[in-house]
Amino acid sequence: MIGSTLYRLIWTLLTPVLMLFSACHPRLRGAWLERWAFRFPPIEPGAVIVHGASVGEGVAANSIIREIEAQHPAQLVLRTAMTNTGLMSAKQGGMSHYVVCALPFDAWLTVGRWLNRVRPKMLILIEAELWPELLLGCRSRGIPVVVVGARFAKGGRNFERRAPKLFASTVSCVSHWLIQAPIPNTGWMRGVVEIIGDPKLDLEKSSCALKFSGTLVVGGSTRNDENLYLLEALNQLDSGVQLLLAPRHLSSLTSIEGHLNQSGYKWAKRSELTGLVPLETRVVLLDTMGELSSFYSEASVAFVGGTLSPKVGGHSPAEAVAHGVSLVAGPHTWSNISAWRGASAITIVRPDELSGAIREALVPGDDGTTKSFGASPSKKAVSILGPLMAPTTTVECPHRPLLLPFAWLFQALGSCSRRIGDIVGRKKVDVPVISVGAIGAGGTGKTPAVEWVVEALKHRDKRVVVVSRGYKRSSRGERVRSADVNSSSLYLGDELSMLHKKGIGVYSSPNRLEGAEVAIARGAEVLILDDGFQQRSLHSDLEIVVVDAKHITSGGVMPVGEARESLAGLSRADVVWMNRGSVPSELLNIIPTSCLVVEADSKITRIKSLKFVGGERTETSYLAYELTGRRVWAFCGIAHAGRFLEQLLNLGVRVRGWRVWDDHHQYTVSELRDLCKWGRGGLLVTTEKDAARIEGLAGITKDFDLAVAVMETTVVKGAKELRELIGKLAEGEE
Repeated sequence: MIGSTLYRLIWTLLTPVLMLFSACHPRLRGAWLERWAFRFPPIEPGAVIVHGASVGEGVAANSIIREIEAQHPAQLVLRTAMTNTGLMSAKQGGMSHYVVCALPFDAWLTVGRWLNRVRPKMLILIEAELWPELLLGCRSRGIPVVVVGARFAKGGRNFERRAPKLFASTVSCVSHWLIQAPIPNTGWMRGVVEIIGDPKLDLEKSSCALKFSGTLVVGGSTRNDENLYLLEALNQLDSGVQLLLAPRHLSSLTSIEGHLNQSGYKWAKRSELTGLVPLETRVVLLDTMGELSSFYSEASVAFVGGTLSPKVGGHSPAEAVAHGVSLVAGPHTWSNISAWRGASAITIVRPDELSGAIREALVPGDDGTTKSFGASPSKKAVSILGPLMAPTTTVECPHRPLLLPFAWLFQALGSCSRRIGDIVGRKKVDVPVISVGAIGAGGTGKTPAVEWVVEALKHRDKRVVVVSRGYKRSSRGERVRSADVNSSSLYLGDELSMLHKKGIGVYSSPNRLEGAEVAIARGAEVLILDDGFQQRSLHSDLEIVVVDAKHITSGGVMPVGEARESLAGLSRADVVWMNRGSVPSELLNIIPTSCLVVEADSKITRIKSLKFVGGERTETSYLAYELTGRRVWAFCGIAHAGRFLEQLLNLGVRVRGWRVWDDHHQYTVSELRDLCKWGRGGLLVTTEKDAARIEGLAGITKDFDLAVAVMETTVVKGAKELRELIGKLAEGEE
């Protein structure tokens, strides 16, 4: 018998072979990095994962996601799929605010690393694709697992029969079973068990991009010989009938094309057609993803694939039923009992009965098979899961725990560097120096904190200048650079370019001491070091350390995570700036009692509208609430990109598209053109840092509209004390 230990051992031994195999396999290599957890979805902790393995489950997944959006509009959703077709369908689905990625393979280290990075609040599985390591990993991390639209099909029965011990431990991880219909012999189900029906029946109707001159018959999710049976049936039907073949797997297109060439019918691929399909085109082969549902809106009759195969047991008729199409099916419908219970069909036993059944279904006055299904299954499901949608704190774990010895070495080298710096000493300059830094390498919110400090010093009548290393600036040019010469992001770095546009004096210098000396020589009276906590050349009079409450440890010290040093470094801080939350218990014993702790949060308060017309730039602005309810296409290239998506959702924006690049990504003109095509008909929204990089891009000659989300940082606790502290420092008071 296979238990969890043996299952884990088998995966561990086979992982090297499977990694090589999946890298070479044409249907797996496209998402190889995601499948082996070397690349992670750009989403913040606390998301709800909705997993639909392939296209069919994806229909139900989309219904659940729509209901989550309706009942919990600010909830982050991560949509996962296992098959390539499932991924393609999810990415083309046009759904709102969800991030799409491949579910990782069920290897112990792979799943663990993925869960540690994503840190979801809940996992929703459609129709019970039970991966043992995934579910056991969720249970060990306190993540609820919910199965929606559960049906105990052949795969589940084989799992229970062949590995009963592993099956028992896997299903024990599920807290909620929201089933389609009563399932016999399910004493192993634990937790909440509710009958909700089939979520696929909540299908959102869509209109078809093509129109047909004749009467359309759809063969939906057809398998193998079923395509041949439909072509033979077409021979016996009226010449005014047109056939759409929608194979279950796109990999079978080549063989179907061969049969079509031999059939004598004039046929065309869907991808080659637009507008009206002429009557002489008797057969259309659906070679695109995500469009089958829309073709049911044009159809008079649908044959549901898999129903002539006793092994398959029939695919779901939910999409055809939702459009009121008359159904024809074979005798095998056990795989989707609930969906077939809600629909009637003309049933055939043998393939040669297919043409007669289609003719019968086409008789005028036979209005198909639509029945009333009562309350929405998806609405029931999300209502039941409402308590699990409440905000929760997810545990942060090391990102790459196997690299821990190298992290110890990195820490040792960092400690030696600091001790040498303490012995040699850091140079003290003649003006006050305030350092704003962090333990983590990026994405903690240092730059908004710098802005707040500058704003707090405005009424002091002091010339405040920000000095930064200018990360990702071009290598050509002077070592110390100012915006007086060039204010582009390539010259200064994107953060400094953004700050300059807000009227803040900036200097870019990899060596902070050199930058400080030049700034002072040019009249600076107060220096603020952006990202200055670890630098050792310049003495700081005040150390402000920014900590992101959702990424406290940054996944561990490099190379385990993204932290430059351990949390013990907070003992050197004068001020701890907590972003997006309060001080957790694990920091209470590290932060010195003399240290001031402030709590801050950032929100989108204003939208800056940029228009580039014929190379000329114009700018207007409006309040952020005017964006509420609007459809937008959002993109960014920042650290922790999921935070930007979270802020848009909190604003009530309907995010219809989401693209992410690496932090500090330098955009190209071709990428901007691609973005315009991607977001055509909607509003493109990005961050101020991204806008700084885009505005400095030479070659924006075509019309280009961009909405820039302007953030405002508010210190909700400790603002008065911090203002007094930096005010006294700026005035030279003790």
